[in-house]
Amino acid sequence: DSEYEILIPAGTLINETERDAIENSRIEKVQIRSPLTCMTEKGVCRLCYGRDLCHGGLVNLGETVGVIAAQSIGEPGTQLTMRTFHIGGTASRSVEQNKWEASFSGVLRFDDLKEVKNREGNIVILGRRGEAVIVEGEKTIKPKALGDLENERERERRPLPMGATLIKQEGEFVEQGELIAEWDPFSVPIITDVSGTVEFKDISEGETFKEQVDEVSGVSRKVIHESQSMEQRPLIAICDKKKKTVIRENGTPTEFALPIKSELMVENGIEVHAGDVLAKIPRELARNKDITGGLPRVAELFEARVPKDQAVISEIDGIVEFDADVKKKQRIRIRPEDGKGDSKEYLIPRGRHITVHMGEYVRAGDPLIDGSPNPHDILAVKGSKALQKYLVDEVQQVYRLQGVGINDKHIEVIVRQMLRKAYVEDPGDSS
Repeated sequence: DSEYEILIPAGTLINETERDAIENSRIEKVQIRSPLTCMTEKGVCRLCYGRDLCHGGLVNLGETVGVIAAQSIGEPGTQLTMRTFHIGGTASRSVEQNKWEASFSGVLRFDDLKEVKNREGNIVILGRRGEAVIVEGEKTIKPKALGDLENERERERRPLPMGATLIKQEGEFVEQGELIAEWDPFSVPIITDVSGTVEFKDISEGETFKEQVDEVSGVSRKVIHESQSMEQRPLIAICDKKKKTVIRENGTPTEFALPIKSELMVENGIEVHAGDVLAKIPRELARNKDITGGLPRVAELFEARVPKDQAVISEIDGIVEFDADVKKKQRIRIRPEDGKGDSKEYLIPRGRHITVHMGEYVRAGDPLIDGSPNPHDILAVKGSKALQKYLVDEVQQVYRLQGVGINDKHIEVIVRQMLRKAYVEDPGDSS
């Protein structure tokens, strides 16, 4: 049967011919061996290291791959800047990008999207984790048959930002170049997921917000600023007809905390519809991650240092709840959705930009505030595979920024050694 023909047996070195065979077939993913997954006690086995980049064949037995890896990373280091240079707070292209046009034709499928219909009848994305996928297909599919799309071959996958408006529906056939979703590239919106009446809490002019008039357009904006008293936490609550805060299905009140520098888009006491924007957070505030470039960044990664303004990441899956502040710190509690297991608490210094909202569902490893992830946290929460991927990607990013191409295997050899530390629990009889 041609469908089950073996293209490449396991343990074959992938050369140009094998690469072309895989590309021309309908295979999407191939499991390959890598120095990271090599089970050899000492060193790395030949099959996991693969091709020797000097002669293009399988690596020789006894080759000093560690030295070669160190040289491969050290040599282009002369092209990196020695000093730390910062490339603005906003990372590369994502600023200007404000829409997603399909790169391939196919049928649209949503993966883990949390959405709500706004008053215009458009679908607005609420969550942070959702992705849209274009799978192979020739025609629009009825809602009943959406489950069949799970097994179709993926052509393109894109995470969609919070507040993006979907132009196309799930199951719809899209042509290459057609617009699927668009969003505001300069701000992150805070969107209500329920309809009701707006109630301001701790929002008063002069104390927690001030009006700023734009000199060019003459438009006045209400911008939240830091209040003098520690007790005040500006937030917007959504109330029902009885003036009570609406409670979501997961038991959390519909309250939206407003970070400093966010801009109010609604007035107190007005009716809002699910999907309406309550406030906007400027992008540069939402992204205060500096890309530290050059050798200092590489050294920081390989030494697994704790970054100075590190992100706090959730250790468990659960629902976000805000609790009473403790000594100038904001308290966030993550409660397991099913009620089983203990909830986790995190204390966050005031003034740090919190990226989650009350009642939002977060997964283990999701950041609760902005900042650079701490490699030790990634290892503890997401495990060694996630850490390996993070380290390899981050090191590559520094070199790529300078236009230096390094083969992944060199970095993998070093990361493999970084994760080989063992903790001796019981020394036994040794003195």
